Amino acid sequence: GNRHHADVAALIEALQRRFGRLGDVDPHAAEAQQLEDRGLQGAAASCDNPTGIDMYSRFDRAFAAIIGRYLIAPSADYTDLWWNASESGWGLNLIQHASNQIFGVWYSYGADGKRTWIALPGGTWSAANVFTGALYTTSGPPFDRPFDATRVSKNHVGSATLTFSDANNATFAYTISGQSGVKVISRQPF
Repeated sequence: GNRHHADVAALIEALQRRFGRLGDVDPHAAEAQQLEDRGLQGAAASCDNPTGIDMYSRFDRAFAAIIGRYLIAPSADYTDLWWNASESGWGLNLIQHASNQIFGVWYSYGADGKRTWIALPGGTWSAANVFTGALYTTSGPPFDRPFDATRVSKNHVGSATLTFSDANNATFAYTISGQSGVKVISRQPF
């Protein structure tokens, strides 16, 4: 019910205050309802009614669903410029923050041959070497004009998964507007 959904939302908000942003978890959206459905919900058990059903006993399942996937520590710091040496002209700039979130910018070329930047503004670690997040393109006013926030837009265009085989090599799997591919990448040496 709404009361129990509010309890789950409050738990997610408390965890976000303690651990920072939890990927794309919105405590007031469908994911909170899904967590409630996985077992974190109230029922009739209490000190006055010890024989009532206690759904809070499934907190272990709900907690793992909320926070467990965000506590995976990456096996290395992957901050660097990444590329495929045999495909010079495009690359991936990755910044791994102290929170272990990755912000990436894929600089490449569109189907029209024009340069394009595609942002990977965070995601989740599913293993110590696997990071997945949503991809976006953005547009806005040119740098040489007054900034107008109403002209800034972002478009969700797909997703990407980085799978690191070691600290210097990875695969970059992506899907953009229905087109999928996999690139072998490595740190760009300087």
